[in-house]
Amino acid sequence: MPNLVDTEPQSSADAVIILVRYAELGLKAPRARSRFEAALVSNIHSMLSREGIKAEVTRTWGRLFVKPADSADASVALDVLSRTFGVSSASKAKVIHAFLGLDDLSESVSRIIPEGFINAETSFAVKARRAGSGHDFTSMDVAVEVGSRIIKRTGAKVNLSEPDRTVFVEVRDRDAYVYYDSVKGPGGLPYGVEGKVVVLISGGIDSPAACWLAMKRGCRPVFLHAGMNPKSVTKERALSTIKALKRWIPEDFVVVYVTPHASALEEVVKSAETGLTCILCKRLMLRCAELIAVKEGALAIVTGDSIGQVASQTLQNLMVENSVLRSIPVFRPLIGLDKLESEAIAKRIGTFKESTGGVVDKCFAVPTHPATAASLSKVEDEEAFIDSGKLAGALVRDAERMSV
Repeated sequence: MPNLVDTEPQSSADAVIILVRYAELGLKAPRARSRFEAALVSNIHSMLSREGIKAEVTRTWGRLFVKPADSADASVALDVLSRTFGVSSASKAKVIHAFLGLDDLSESVSRIIPEGFINAETSFAVKARRAGSGHDFTSMDVAVEVGSRIIKRTGAKVNLSEPDRTVFVEVRDRDAYVYYDSVKGPGGLPYGVEGKVVVLISGGIDSPAACWLAMKRGCRPVFLHAGMNPKSVTKERALSTIKALKRWIPEDFVVVYVTPHASALEEVVKSAETGLTCILCKRLMLRCAELIAVKEGALAIVTGDSIGQVASQTLQNLMVENSVLRSIPVFRPLIGLDKLESEAIAKRIGTFKESTGGVVDKCFAVPTHPATAASLSKVEDEEAFIDSGKLAGALVRDAERMSV
């Protein structure tokens, strides 16, 4: 378990602390906020531990603090925090502990700025903020006093709009934190706080991106891949994208189901109207996902669908596909994005390369002229003829369940 302390760290001016900021969590009611903060602290600790970093994680109102046991690990810790859901940004800071007043604070800040960081050839700005009590000065007073001392020491000029260097000073009660830049985090909610979802993972570009967006909203994925054959390149790509997504997951492993989907799809091709095979295939996947959701305690299904991207994703066909489910919603995080926007997410999160590697055989069941506006009654008639409910049950029963 993480070392969780509900106070600010006690540190000297030479200590390095990482300030961790969150945005959305601060809008929650106190009880929910406390629960989400605790989850975020636990996730940070797990993510750091996976990298072999020991750290003390502390928290106060509106901020978390990470203090690596070895200061040399600070840069790696910042990278980890940039991949931790719930973190909006983080900064490596020097701490001024128990300053005596504005003069003491301003002098201390000006002295700990690295030699040469600001000089006569550079412009600079000081940005200050305060939180807590016991201050007889304003944030503007801090900025002015610190800036005056920097000018005296370096001869640098102030430029508040486009400075070459910026010194950030955050005052919290009688401590101050000085930093010069920040790394951006993914934001959102802490991983896992909203429960499990079953993610249909195809091995393509879209489904890992959709999964990442669901995880950003606090969801914990259980993956389902519809396997076409044991040596499928698509299966290997799906597993590769899952492994890439694990960089964002504070758990040692995730659960993956691989169903022998090809055997059932052959029955569909033999018996069903040709133009409906893609829709029948998708409805079969959703049936399987619903059965797995019941087994795993998941509350929703996540797919990489986007309106109109392919024939099975027209608005009419999505409605027909949704109607197969009895007790669980389908979430489509990419529903309003085009392909280039989905690719941009995949590149950002590190799954694009895995989703585009190798040569993937075209699915044998794709019709030359797929239906783009299927009739629900016609689809249900076809399903009754092939007994898709029984097929889905057999697929889940025979599925390979693995930990990745």
